[in-house]
Amino acid sequence: MKKQGTLVLVFLAIVAGCAGPASRTVLVDDQDKNQVAINWAEHEDFDVLTYAEEQPSPRPVIEHDAPAALLAGTLGKRGVPGQQAGFRIQILSTQDREEADQVAAQAVAWWQQLAAEGALEDVYPGPESTPPVYQDFRAPYYRVRVGNFVLRAQAERMLPVVEDRYASAFIAPDQIVIK
Repeated sequence: MKKQGTLVLVFLAIVAGCAGPASRTVLVDDQDKNQVAINWAEHEDFDVLTYAEEQPSPRPVIEHDAPAALLAGTLGKRGVPGQQAGFRIQILSTQDREEADQVAAQAVAWWQQLAAEGALEDVYPGPESTPPVYQDFRAPYYRVRVGNFVLRAQAERMLPVVEDRYASAFIAPDQIVIK
């Protein structure tokens, strides 16, 4: 039992010796064995302002030369005013430019004939001063398309009329001209 008591006392002495001071004031022995309290705050010369972070400079103001409509995203896909996403009926896709020119010219004449006969009144959304026949080149193909349809349903009404003349015609999404 005496051995356990000794172990407990040794343990308590070790724990007490390992505990650090509770404050920044330290007692130091001097020559006369008198203890003197030292306040370290009086002896420190650390200046916090020496290590202050610099504030970042404000961001520069950027002025754009671009038109406001372009910055707002109100222009059509190709950046042309008066255009919007819609549909056209493609009647030809070829690598031969002369063939595309011939088919486009035939399509203009055909469209004018339909307009003169009044066959477009029920199937095409509105009258246009020039036939809506468009020839477009996207390497390596020349494409010939007809119509300006805002809704796919409008293009679907016109498709049977076009298929009577151009059997391989189909509806294609495109940028259409708004009038």
